Amino acid sequence: MERLQRQPRPAGLRRLGVLRHRFDPVEGCGLQDLARLLDPSCPSRSFRARTVGVGDGTWILESPAREWMIKKVSIERIGSNLPTQLENCDALVQKFPGIVRDKKLAFPHSVIELQGHTGERVGDLLVSRRAPGVQLGRFLADLDLRKAQDQLRLERVCAGVGEMLADFHARYADPKTGEATYHTDFHPSNVLYEQQTDTLSIVDLTGMGTPGVTDDLDKFQRLLARLAGERYATAFRLRYIALAPAWVSERSSTKSTAASSDKLLYPPTAETFTTLPRATSFRSLSSLATGFDPHQNITTLAWLVSPKVKLVHPRLQPARTKAWMLYQSGQKECFYLQYAPAKSEAPGLPSIAERCEEFVGRYPWILDDLAVAFPHCVIPLQMSLKYHGAVFVANCGCNSTLEQYALSVRESRDADEEEKLLRICFKAGEDLCHLQQTYDVQEPHLQLRPSCVLYDRDTGLIAFADFAWAGDDAVSAKDRLTESVRSFAGQAAAEEFRRGYSCRQRSSRSRENDVCLLPWSCRNEPVSEAAEDASSSESEDEAGLSCCLM
Repeated sequence: MERLQRQPRPAGLRRLGVLRHRFDPVEGCGLQDLARLLDPSCPSRSFRARTVGVGDGTWILESPAREWMIKKVSIERIGSNLPTQLENCDALVQKFPGIVRDKKLAFPHSVIELQGHTGERVGDLLVSRRAPGVQLGRFLADLDLRKAQDQLRLERVCAGVGEMLADFHARYADPKTGEATYHTDFHPSNVLYEQQTDTLSIVDLTGMGTPGVTDDLDKFQRLLARLAGERYATAFRLRYIALAPAWVSERSSTKSTAASSDKLLYPPTAETFTTLPRATSFRSLSSLATGFDPHQNITTLAWLVSPKVKLVHPRLQPARTKAWMLYQSGQKECFYLQYAPAKSEAPGLPSIAERCEEFVGRYPWILDDLAVAFPHCVIPLQMSLKYHGAVFVANCGCNSTLEQYALSVRESRDADEEEKLLRICFKAGEDLCHLQQTYDVQEPHLQLRPSCVLYDRDTGLIAFADFAWAGDDAVSAKDRLTESVRSFAGQAAAEEFRRGYSCRQRSSRSRENDVCLLPWSCRNEPVSEAAEDASSSESEDEAGLSCCLM
């Protein structure tokens, strides 16, 4: 860490200094140096940092006296005609010098340069004050909209957001042209609400004024209608229209973001490829108040499941009945969406969401397992204020299924491809057995029963998705997937799938039986599906491996 030499202050954000080497304040890397740059008078040992948001590039930094929001941004441009986030913030401060003092905005006021081991600039840290309150979507999720007082409360807050947005557009009109400057990503996660003081604030302003994006009003209204209902979206819109100049209101209603138009704002290139963040725990997202139609809700879904890494041009592709893959054009990674209607919940058992949460609590590393698209969050669905079901969301390393690959092989009529398909089905059977052995649980209601096999022909990745817990009498995953493979790839492929499963089973049991089993090693207790399949397949596979009492 070093302080910069005294130089004429550049127009724009304050340059506080330089941090060198790896930066991760949560792990303590660079935290003390960062503290000295922000507040030299405060002991650096009293500073604490925690990650916020879905990604790992935004932190809240706390000291006994103050709090800051720290955001790590790239120094690379995503397009030749678009500025970096730092360049954009500098230009906005030059145009609107008072923006850093606006208490309704958490706009960056300072920047710290990040350098690598050889002194090269590798990134920037944008520093802003921490705005009070919680995200509006979180506030909404905590309300009970069956109660009249909560309905009135939310309606009043939404009208307040409309008033705040109208004031924002009027306050930050271009000094020369009089044209409004738009937030460009105005949605409920970028609005904070502090209940005690009834204060609203706007955050995530580094893209403010991006050319061509003028749909602040329309985007927020559309998302709010999906989350809470038309009543609250209308309250927001009417308040905005009443206070904003007519030409601003009309311009802000045009659908011009990449997520809502047919023309890409940022064409997909290698430069815009980003890895979708992986969750670390199971959580519940904001509800959708108008039921579930994935094609009509695609913009809302893209925002809900990936609020920090924007899906520039989201695509939706069916995976199977009541399951879809949501991904960005040009990328393989996707979100696997599985719809579970209310009637699918098994009576007398924990809900599917509760079982997902319990499973992730027991095996947290499953969310990083590329072989499993296991749900990491749930979106509750409502119709007429009643629970209507849920959408379970999982990260997935590819956006194609084994069924789609088998269909392409069938159409090609290529003998080599058909032989390859049989090998893939054999490997899928092996992988399913390995999956069940890795996540071996005794409780029937928690055993993994995937219903869909995903396959990427470029990388060879095989993964399992669409986990349905139907209760103790559910069909085993092996039998379910064997029948599924038979339906789209034929009898030979189904036999290879079952053979791969059995071969992996025998191999595992052979290793176990290399050890001399004592009499008490054989317990008459419930066993997992993989273990049950192992014992039941002994005769058909002539394994000859059994537990012998001495």
